[in-house]
Order: sequence, then structure tokens, then C-alpha cells
Amino acid sequence: MKKIGYLGPEGTYSEKAAKSYAGLSYILKPCTTFDSIFEGIITNEVALGVLPLENSCEGTVVRVLDLLARNDKVKITGEVVVHVCHHLLGHPGTSLAEVQSILSHPQALAQCSGFISKYLSHAKLQEVESTARAASIISECGPSLAAIGNDEASSRYNLSKLMTNIQDMLRITPDLLL
Repeated sequence: MKKIGYLGPEGTYSEKAAKSYAGLSYILKPCTTFDSIFEGIITNEVALGVLPLENSCEGTVVRVLDLLARNDKVKITGEVVVHVCHHLLGHPGTSLAEVQSILSHPQALAQCSGFISKYLSHAKLQEVESTARAASIISECGPSLAAIGNDEASSRYNLSKLMTNIQDMLRITPDLLL
């Protein structure tokens, strides 16, 4: 069966887009970076890749455009639209005052900057490779850390939604099929 690469680990918005497109026709393969998805396509390790192109608040995902411009063997073959709804994830019972650091993908941190400024201006921001990776990290740490992520990451990593719908505005993110 063919594989479809997406930015992992499990629980990312890219996984959601891949599932939406692939159904039961593909095996999902989490990749650690956008570059590794491109490499997988070029080497035929995966038949397709799913990558975010832009979102309604933060605009274009520049790294993906750079990779497209540098790799003439990779072509866009379709698009999947994913609605992005961010939550502040943490250990059950954690208060906002306890949160000293917020981990997430740079895009998600930017998409929630108004919320962070208003409610968590005291917290340090730490960029990681995906929203699901942030959830994975904090699931193994104490209550001073929180993550910005989605419902899937909350469930997968046994985290509570400390606050819901924290994005600055409604997100509609088209993901490319390569």
C-alpha cells in the first residue's frame, strides 16, 4: 500500500489533513520536518506528501514555498482545507498562573499571540517542530509547561484543555498534496 507523508508526530493538523485526503487508501507516515517530506517524495519513500501552504492569519508558510521552488521534481497535485482550532493544553488542574512556558510550532504561537499577550504574558515561548510534539513533551513534564495544540493532541497525550479556541481568529489552512 502507498504511503503519504505528513508533518508528525501523530496528532498534528497535517495528520488530520492526510487522513482527510487519504482515507484507507494510504498508510500514514509521520515525518519530522518539511524537508524530510520532500526527501521522501523525491526518493519514492512516500507516494504523496501533505504540507501546509498558508493560513488565514499568519499567511504563507515560507519554508514550504522555498522547498517547492528548489525541487522541480515535486509538484502540487491537490489541496485539502483544514479548520484549525487551537487550545491551551496542560495537566489537569493547572492554572494559568502556574504556566511558565508555552511550547508549540512557531505558526501556532503566532496564531495565538493575542491570547498569549492577554492571559500569559509572563510565560516564556518555546518553539518546537509541531503542535503535537509540544503536547508530547509537556505530557512528560510538570504543570509549569503548557502547549498549544488541537483536540487530537489533547486526547493522544492525555492532556486537559486549560482554555479552548485560543486562536486570534478563525483559521482555514489549505494543505498541499505533493
